[in-house]
Amino acid sequence: MTEPDGLQCSVDAIAAIGGNEYQAEGWAVLRTELRAPDHLLIASPVSPGNFIVQSIHPFSRLERPDVAAHFRDDRLTFTGWNVRYSTSPAPRDERVLLAHDACRNLFFRLASISLPHPAPPLDPR
Repeated sequence: MTEPDGLQCSVDAIAAIGGNEYQAEGWAVLRTELRAPDHLLIASPVSPGNFIVQSIHPFSRLERPDVAAHFRDDRLTFTGWNVRYSTSPAPRDERVLLAHDACRNLFFRLASISLPHPAPPLDPR
């Protein structure tokens, strides 16, 4: 189950780091508790609101003084995250980033990611 409005977040960058490996980074704040989520999950959507979890990552808690300044709350200084993930060999790969609030056992959708796979190398013939 996902809660669409309990999270404020940004996916700042997604970069290919080689082959089918990618890194995404950004920040996330649980609005009702004014803190970072506990985990990030990368999942594949199966139907609206239902996902197959591909990987679970502890929340990075990277320093984001810009987020704390924006909200005027120093408790939000360590709300940054980054995750590395792989895509499958399908022609297009759909992924969803979810944030997990372990205290309330709620999941929040951060973003949908649709990445084309790198083109195969050209045949030198």
